[in-house]
Amino acid sequence: MRVTKDRILHIGKLARLEITDDELPNYHKQVNAILEMVELLNAANTEKILPLENPLELEAQLRNDEIGEKVDREEILSASTHSNNGFFTVPKVID
Repeated sequence: MRVTKDRILHIGKLARLEITDDELPNYHKQVNAILEMVELLNAANTEKILPLENPLELEAQLRNDEIGEKVDREEILSASTHSNNGFFTVPKVID
């Protein structure tokens, strides 16, 4: 599938890019090269290939849940400049 220079300009306009006359041949060449690679990938026979979730067969390294040292809430809140009724208070972000 070849893309025309007019189509490149149209896509550039939709993306709000100002493509100059000097840049147009380069963009045209690059986009068409990308589309040729996509066509090659589409032509590959993947019928017997299973979907791949992750190229590295790693399992999550989870730590055991262990009860740690108890921390006093009031001591933690005392380090904050803003707290109310035992909670940290932060500026409102969403109206």
